[in-house]
Amino acid sequence: MFKTEAQQLQAIRLLLSSLGLQYLWTARGPTEQASKFLESSPLSSGEQILLRCAFDLWNGAGKVLLCGDILGALDPARTQKLLLFVMAVNCGGSAVDEWIARQQRKEGDLPTC
Repeated sequence: MFKTEAQQLQAIRLLLSSLGLQYLWTARGPTEQASKFLESSPLSSGEQILLRCAFDLWNGAGKVLLCGDILGALDPARTQKLLLFVMAVNCGGSAVDEWIARQQRKEGDLPTC
């Protein structure tokens, strides 16, 4: 999982930034607008899925279904970004640090477990 909450927040913001949605997440967590958008929003289906994934990674409240949601809504680049992030989270805090560094450099290599 994550080393710290700060790491978790930074990583979620980077994930959301791929669709310009980083404004929905602060250094303290989701904004009020993000919480409202979780239930109903003007976001596209891909944007909504990425936001719901962010909530799943934050507190489990996003309720994303892998096959029914992600595979049908996200383009290949966002799917790869999300799945590499999930793999990094599964590998632990050091892998999340690597993922963050790669995103900041705009690389997409696999995380090291």
